[in-house]
Amino acid sequence: MWDFPHISPQPRWLRSPRREFPQTAPNKATGPRALHILSALAFRPHGFVPPPLGEKAYARGVHNTAETVKTAPNRTAKANSFLFNNRTAATTTTTSSTTPIGITKPQRLVIKLIHINSILSPHYNPNATITDHAEQTIKSSTAHFTYLQKKLQTNSANDDDHDAGVNVVPSNISLQFLANLYLGDPPSPQLVSIDTVDNLLWIQCLPCINCFNQSAPIFNPSKSSQFTNLSCNSQLCFTTGGQCSSDDACPYTVSFNNGVNSTGTLAQDYLILNDNTSTTIPLVFGCGHENVGSTDGQQSGILGLAPGNVSIVSQMGSTFSHCFGNISNPNYTHNRLVLGGQAEFLGSSTPLDTFNDLYYVTLEGISVGDTRLIIDPFSFKRSPSGFGGMILDSGTMLTWLAIAAYYPLTDEVKKQHLGKVILGSSSQLCYNGTMREAPS
Repeated sequence: MWDFPHISPQPRWLRSPRREFPQTAPNKATGPRALHILSALAFRPHGFVPPPLGEKAYARGVHNTAETVKTAPNRTAKANSFLFNNRTAATTTTTSSTTPIGITKPQRLVIKLIHINSILSPHYNPNATITDHAEQTIKSSTAHFTYLQKKLQTNSANDDDHDAGVNVVPSNISLQFLANLYLGDPPSPQLVSIDTVDNLLWIQCLPCINCFNQSAPIFNPSKSSQFTNLSCNSQLCFTTGGQCSSDDACPYTVSFNNGVNSTGTLAQDYLILNDNTSTTIPLVFGCGHENVGSTDGQQSGILGLAPGNVSIVSQMGSTFSHCFGNISNPNYTHNRLVLGGQAEFLGSSTPLDTFNDLYYVTLEGISVGDTRLIIDPFSFKRSPSGFGGMILDSGTMLTWLAIAAYYPLTDEVKKQHLGKVILGSSSQLCYNGTMREAPS
């Protein structure tokens, strides 16, 4: 028995798209009967609990529409078609013409990404079952969705740039993908979580007033020959809303969703990717001296890929792409994040919009098999004030839909799979059988 597809309805306060309430929705839905999302919702290659390892899933991919969507200048997303099963691949590219002042734009950097269930991950459990992975997915994705809701509420309350001000971050920083980085000279290894709804790359730093456990030694700025605190008079600090401290440093504060804060200063040092022989670049990042939260004792911090001024994406020229492969196979080790220029454009494309430092795509409609669902298009639109819309979020493996879209979708899935639905499942839609039984 396996879950299909886990598409969660939004909370009660998100149910009326015509009222000014957030209706966040990270992307995609597809399965053995081919749930076609009719826009290029191609940011992360996972949306549902996969079939058991070794079972191939037969499903049609995501279809893109050619409708014109209003977007930010010079910013597009490239998207491939997908098979949402145990052999999934995806590539997304974002581009922009802006580069923060004082940062030299490098040509191209490649980061190896580690899925949390990979054999390379410190979280890898060889004894975990498909049910264990499903429960982990639901728990972590729900927590990140809660965080995203609070972030939207924070953004709506204050339209200023929040990069270096008070932000809400997950109480547990274990997200879906990890990356190994090296900071400083000599290089200090850091294991960070990847998140597309956060801007700042931040890690724990000495001296540590209060820090959580991590697997690698905490970064010691005094041992790096290239480390410098970012002046509060620097233009990057000014554009991100930093406030001057008594020692002329540029402080930042991020607020965890359990009410605890992480506080430090923006700094600049050399970043080295993957190993200590890769390309080295100067980078502005957050050096956290007071960090308290619920963590797993592994990660050093978060690598934010949102489009804000202080983001590594903006510092690299506002261009990045990534490729997620067979994430259901723990032995698959070829996931990649590419920063900077020379990103490849493959497959069809859809416009990518940014608003309040979040990435959005336009969802035109949903089909189950050949049946186009009757859903008010307003259910998918973002209001001028920033509520609603389809948000791309690498921190969750689940799709979250407004009630107006959720129930027509689940009703049609039940209709087309009549006789196989197991009632009373915690995942609401659950089926007996294997993906091999799905029609082509």
